[in-house]
Amino acid sequence: CMYDQNKDAFGNKYFPAELFHGFAANKLKFILSAVSNGRKYNTVVISHVNLLVVGWLIKKISPRTRLIMFAHGIEVWELLTSKQKKMLGSCDRIIAVSKFTATRLQEMHQFPPEKCVVLNNCLDPFLPVNESPQLRTDLRNRYGFGKDDIVLFTLSRLSSGERYKGYDKVMQSMLTLKSRYPGIRYLLAGSYDEQEKK
Repeated sequence: CMYDQNKDAFGNKYFPAELFHGFAANKLKFILSAVSNGRKYNTVVISHVNLLVVGWLIKKISPRTRLIMFAHGIEVWELLTSKQKKMLGSCDRIIAVSKFTATRLQEMHQFPPEKCVVLNNCLDPFLPVNESPQLRTDLRNRYGFGKDDIVLFTLSRLSSGERYKGYDKVMQSMLTLKSRYPGIRYLLAGSYDEQEKK
């Protein structure tokens, strides 16, 4: 990991700490190590478009290495530089978190649809589940929901610069939905900027 330190992996539930190496923001050391090690493997997975240079260098040294990149959203929705677009072409597969992101990749960057798959984000498998009826009652009381209300919930970053999330459309559709489902409520949660709050 480019930015984390080795100690950041202690107590990690997802993988053993001995498999982790942090570079504490030393980008050059990270790139050299990632390329040197990556060329030894059949498949390399990069987690962000900003790491394309690493994947591209690995492919230059070891063309048989499969390169897979995760595409999360806004970072690939906008125009890429000509260098980034060229490096994107070195990916054997892109895993997009949504159909929308996959479509944008194909339309904006002419990435071949057959090389693009969708794997939606999921819940943390270690997320503690609290089945307490009291907690459910407390939450309903806190937000003014009745026990028979249908609650739609969105957890999202609320940003005036990212107007594609769709929670505004859910709010607009609530009037129509309420006429058909009188007990429907909408709870929108997440960090927000001041402009979006207004």
